[in-house]
Amino acid sequence: MQFSIFDFRLSIRCALLAASILALAACATPQGTLEARTSRDKAVDAGLASTVSLVIDDGGRGDAFGSAIVLNDQGYLITAQHVIDGASGVTVLGPNGRASVARVIAEDAAGDIAILQCKPLPSMRPATPAPAARTGEDVLSVGNPFGTSRLGGAPSVSAGIVSALGRSFVSEKTGRIYLDCIQHDAPTNPGNSGGGLYNAQGQLIGMNVLINTPQDVAAESGVAFALPAARLWKVADQLMRGEEIRHGWLGARGYRVALWLTPEGLGRMGSMLREIEDGSPAYQAGIQAGDVVVRASWSSGAWPPAQGEVREWLLVEDELPPGQAMTLTISRAGRELEFKLTPIQRTLRR
Repeated sequence: MQFSIFDFRLSIRCALLAASILALAACATPQGTLEARTSRDKAVDAGLASTVSLVIDDGGRGDAFGSAIVLNDQGYLITAQHVIDGASGVTVLGPNGRASVARVIAEDAAGDIAILQCKPLPSMRPATPAPAARTGEDVLSVGNPFGTSRLGGAPSVSAGIVSALGRSFVSEKTGRIYLDCIQHDAPTNPGNSGGGLYNAQGQLIGMNVLINTPQDVAAESGVAFALPAARLWKVADQLMRGEEIRHGWLGARGYRVALWLTPEGLGRMGSMLREIEDGSPAYQAGIQAGDVVVRASWSSGAWPPAQGEVREWLLVEDELPPGQAMTLTISRAGRELEFKLTPIQRTLRR
């Protein structure tokens, strides 16, 4: 088969055209990718504007570090109470070397929430709470890990996903209670406490309060917990109106999971009391470590309820009215025992 000069030139032109198209396609950014990048940039900007870094003066023993979330345009901030506990001074850091002195306005020590106020910095913008968090959704964790904001002022950003919802537990070391927490795997380190956890739209879904750091893990473990935004805003509103946050408590320093099984092999998880605090209502009533909560009743409620969802006992205990007598039934060595006792306000262990 023979090619003419015309065929040869046409072939070259076609080849050059095809190469140009491929080159343009390689350089072009797909619309979806561009939109996703723009959305992420907006979320990062929102998180950076509504989270600030804190430097804590702990009375001459050396500076400590934390983070806080901007509540409103008047310079009110919300942070974890353990960040400012015992502080003699708090400084808010902003980008471009700006700083502002903050003072503690109100605290819910047992719930690990505190309200601060400072003169607003130009970079600060109030956070927008998200309606809810979803397991598996992308999140951004914004804060001051290891005090790195000293090196430039602006907070640091890390990314991950929501690992689980509804995690509730008590710190046996401090007595603080953490309810309905969001578990996530965004890198979170000391100094991130009090910082914001944001969704892909830049809306606040929670405030970092705890990280899981076993002794045999050299770095952050990928297990961090944040108080949900809805709880933060509710408590902030109460504290800013001068109200006391009430946390009912019977005296157990913590709980372990106990499994109730029926003969058919089905059942539900229950709560086994760990160490009982000396002098607490549970101690005075004769309740012991190892007892398992079976049911409870008080003037305005009962657990488990006759109908509806059975909530975790820790959530129920926290809502018990301090000073209001109640009846608690426990299981001990296969026997059910009934006790009369009166809840008190949960306090920190010092």
